[in-house]
Amino acid sequence: MMAQALSALLRFYSQVHLSVTDFDFYRRIYKQPTGRTVAYLALILLHCGALGTIYLAVFWLPKALEFTQWLMDNAPPMQIRQGKLEVDAELPLLLRHPEPNGPSFVFARTIEEPLPAYQPPVFILAHEGLHILSESARPMPWIYFLQEASSNAEIRQRIDLLRWLALPVFFGIVILPMVFLIPIEALIFSLFSYSAAARFRRRPPFRHHLNIAVYGLTPAVLIDLLGKSLGLGGALFRIIYVITAGIYIFTATNRILAGKQE
Repeated sequence: MMAQALSALLRFYSQVHLSVTDFDFYRRIYKQPTGRTVAYLALILLHCGALGTIYLAVFWLPKALEFTQWLMDNAPPMQIRQGKLEVDAELPLLLRHPEPNGPSFVFARTIEEPLPAYQPPVFILAHEGLHILSESARPMPWIYFLQEASSNAEIRQRIDLLRWLALPVFFGIVILPMVFLIPIEALIFSLFSYSAAARFRRRPPFRHHLNIAVYGLTPAVLIDLLGKSLGLGGALFRIIYVITAGIYIFTATNRILAGKQE
C-alpha cells in the first residue's frame, strides 16, 4: 500500500515536471480518462494548500503571535461576556505597535463612532466583534474566538490554545478558494483548446479539451505560487497567469492536432 502511494506521488511529480517542460507530454494525457485528470487536479490543490500553509506558518504566524503578545501586554483590562467584548478604559482607545509599519489596534464600542486616526494595517476591537484591516470589513464575532473570558490573563490562555488551530485554519484559508476557482478556470481555459481545434476543423470530445486545460494550468499555478511566496501579486501576475495558461493550452492542442494530420 505504501509502495503504491509512493509510486502514485512520484508519477504526479513527473507529470508536473513534464507539464512545464515537454509539450509532447500532452499527447499522452490528451485522451486519458477524466478520473485521472480529476485525481491530478486534486493533488495539485492539496500541494498548493500545503505549500501555502507552510508559507503562512513560517512567515506570518510568528509575527501574528508577536503582535498578539504585545497587545496583551499593553491592553487595558478587558473581558468577554456572552461573546461581547467589555473594556475597562475610556473609548475609543488607540494602541500602535512600535515596529515600523506595525499594526494599529483600536478599542471602540461600535464601528460607527468616531475613531482616532490610525495607519493600516488596523484591527478594530469593538463590542460586537473584531474588524480586520478596514472599517468596511464585516466584523468577526468574538464568539468565533472566545465565548467567555473574565480577564486579560484568561484571554491570553485562550489565545495560546487557539494558536494550535492555526495550521488547519491556514490550510482552509488557502485551499477553499482554490477548490472553487481552479476547476472553474480549467473549464474556462478549455475554450483555448477549443479555439485551437477549430483551426483544424476538428471537434474532439470535451473531456479531451478539459484534460489539456487542467495540465496546461500547471505552469501558471506554479508561477502564481512563486509570486505569492515572494510577496508579489496583483493585476500583473494575473495577466501573466492567464497568458501562461493560454500559451500552454493553445500550443499543446495545436501540436496534438497538427501531428494527427501529418
